[in-house]
Amino acid sequence: MAYNYRPYQDSEDTKKKYQAYETHKATRPGEYTFGKQAELDSARDAWQNRDPFQYNAADDGMYQQMVDRYIQQGKMAMQDTMGQASTMTGGYGNTWAQNAGQQAYQGYLNGINDMAPQYYQMALDRYQMEGENLYNQYAALSAEDQMAYGRYMDAQNLWQAQNDALKAEADESRAFGWQQYATDIANQQWQANFDANAAAQARQEAESSAAVKASFGDFSGYQELHDLTDEQVKQLQDQWEASQVTTPTYYNFMRTDGDGNYVFQYGDKEYTYGKGVNPYTNDVNPDVANGVFANGYQPNNITIEVNGEKRVYPLEITGASDVINGKRQPIYRTEDGKLWIWDDLNNQYRDYGEEEKTTTGSSAGGNRLGQLTNAYK
Repeated sequence: MAYNYRPYQDSEDTKKKYQAYETHKATRPGEYTFGKQAELDSARDAWQNRDPFQYNAADDGMYQQMVDRYIQQGKMAMQDTMGQASTMTGGYGNTWAQNAGQQAYQGYLNGINDMAPQYYQMALDRYQMEGENLYNQYAALSAEDQMAYGRYMDAQNLWQAQNDALKAEADESRAFGWQQYATDIANQQWQANFDANAAAQARQEAESSAAVKASFGDFSGYQELHDLTDEQVKQLQDQWEASQVTTPTYYNFMRTDGDGNYVFQYGDKEYTYGKGVNPYTNDVNPDVANGVFANGYQPNNITIEVNGEKRVYPLEITGASDVINGKRQPIYRTEDGKLWIWDDLNNQYRDYGEEEKTTTGSSAGGNRLGQLTNAYK
């Protein structure tokens, strides 16, 4: 699997969440303003900056009305008193009558002075009442301002909470997308590396197997790996056959090491394999589980299916032998009378026919192996 890199992109769901967030963000309430701010400022100024209380009776209209009334009443009292005094003296004016009238008039004038403190208090009461009215006007507007500001803050807080929730939801969606993206990239990288290593290992194993086969004159592995033509393969086979004047090289079992592995000599080098591993094919025959010969990879038994049932047959050396793939191998028999010969290059036993048809080094056996060998090639 090839590594398919792609840059990260938000999913459609993530894009929708961010769009919802941006749309909501644009609805943020503006700065707070009070619709009656001018009235509020005027009422506060009127209440806080009013002139201190001062009383001047001459400027008090009610006081002046009272003075005028008292003077008028004093004059009338003076005239009445003087008239009554004249009557008592025979109708003639006299000093006594004038004094009596003047005293009556003066009594009303004194009444004016007695009423002055009341009018002062009345003026003070009016001043204080006016102050209370001014404060009440200011307090009412201020309370209205506070209520409006409270409603504004409620709307602001609601907007902020909704905005934070939308942002968190969008960010969470993007974080999840990034995590999926990173996991996908990591999986692709791992799979690409795994596939590359597996391909390299398979190639190496194929090259090794092809080399082993080629050492026995079989160049089919090289033909498949390197796309060789039949003519090229024929040339290689001809070269191999010409080279067989020398002694062929095989894996010869030498010994086991302390770890239970098997040591083989191939040419002038030694190679170590685990128990059951065929050095020619680098794999394991399933019958190894039931026992092996001394070389550690060739089973000493064979599983045969009889009437739909698999059965394990021990192998017995007959003493006869024959050549397969350029190497002489013993011929084995099973208790049912069948003969078998081991094929290193295919890691399996091959059917050698019936026992009565075989003799040591006989032409019958040789013909049978010749067929097997030619078929394998």
